[in-house]
Amino acid sequence: MNDKKIACLGIMMIALSIATRCFFFPKELGHYDSFNFAFALDFYHIPSLSPHFPGYPWYILIAKLLYLCGCSKIVALTLPGFVASILSLWVLWKIADHYSFSFEQKSVLLLFYAWNPLVSVTSLKAFSDSLALFCFLMSFEQTLRTRSGHAGFWAALGLGVRPSYAILVFPLLWQNRSRFRFFSGIFASTLVPLLWFYSVHLSWNEVKLFLPGHFTQWGGTVFTQKSWFHWIWLFWTHALGGFEFGRSKARCIMLLFLTLPLWSSQRQAAFFFPKELKQWLLWYGLWFLVAQNLNNPRHLLPFLFPFALVLAGNLRKYFSVAFLLFIPYSLGTFSVLQDLQQPSLYTQFSEVVLKQYTPLDVKIYGGKLLRIFDEPISWKWNKREVVHFSEVETDLKVLEYCPPFILMTSEVRSIPSFWKEHADLRLKLECSVWSYAPEQEVYLYHFSRETIQILIKEARK
Repeated sequence: MNDKKIACLGIMMIALSIATRCFFFPKELGHYDSFNFAFALDFYHIPSLSPHFPGYPWYILIAKLLYLCGCSKIVALTLPGFVASILSLWVLWKIADHYSFSFEQKSVLLLFYAWNPLVSVTSLKAFSDSLALFCFLMSFEQTLRTRSGHAGFWAALGLGVRPSYAILVFPLLWQNRSRFRFFSGIFASTLVPLLWFYSVHLSWNEVKLFLPGHFTQWGGTVFTQKSWFHWIWLFWTHALGGFEFGRSKARCIMLLFLTLPLWSSQRQAAFFFPKELKQWLLWYGLWFLVAQNLNNPRHLLPFLFPFALVLAGNLRKYFSVAFLLFIPYSLGTFSVLQDLQQPSLYTQFSEVVLKQYTPLDVKIYGGKLLRIFDEPISWKWNKREVVHFSEVETDLKVLEYCPPFILMTSEVRSIPSFWKEHADLRLKLECSVWSYAPEQEVYLYHFSRETIQILIKEARK
């Protein structure tokens, strides 16, 4: 395959990747964090989870401007990450150019990143991850070009978009240590508004309330996770798409592609792994293990940038094989995006409630799924977010008026099997594993007033 054919194939596949994402642009929010961002466009109040801590100020500001320009909430929250993900391909090309990649290596790098399932899915979600990573990639690229002032600006912007990426500032500071004064001056000038913002919108007591839940209730780190090697499995399945493509053949294709650099490396050529990428991996790797939620695949996104560079940088021949392998790889990602079009648990839950009940005849007990009914038009629903079944039991005992129906989700912990077995109706809701929901399936338990009274009497015996 000659250079001209490789160039045409690469351009066509990258363009197809962008067109595919446009075709699968989301029509619903579909995630708890996204609902928090959506509420923040109307009323910014971190203690009310509008949005959740740490506030994501610059991301909300950009989305707010789009919202004021007439975009819907979904478009306003998704478009920044969508555009940033596409622009990241240009930044990666510039970074590869700095490391003197050949045209074929650059093409492999961009194709791997453009068709990566985790990158594609995250760019189509109302999240801040893609936009923040683009900012830090820009800072990295400007640092390589010794433009410390520009690097500081982009790093500070990324920090305001997604403060949990703050750890990525440290490898950039290290690379700019000889120009620290200039770098830190530009960085501080952008950071001052961010610090002022937090002083107005957040108190230390609210931070202390959030942090325990971050480390225990909503996931876990290496200190709280039962099996912290779980993140390696997540990297293989979500970041590389080695399992969720669904067939053993797809896994073999992925393994073959990953081992190509080993087969194509020349003995006299040094293994490509520059110190800048090592520092990036070291700092974020430590942060990921001790302070990030290991259950959330999108937290793996910053690992893909150095991984893709090392993979493409060590590929020195067999480019024709690599490009041919991208065909099933891209088809796998296409199937992932297709799978993502399934209605989210939130949409399914709201459809069930709106079709089966009226606000006056039901009380709903659940967890994060209830967030969809926090919209101003839905305030009238009688609902309560609970963690443990004991809260439901206590509430029902003291309730002056028991509504005709009680609806409970399996998000409520420790529901007795006796209650589950005697539910008048049980429904199962399922969503795609790529929805990044905390749970991929939820059960709804429907109880009539008479059944509730019988169950309460049985519990007292």
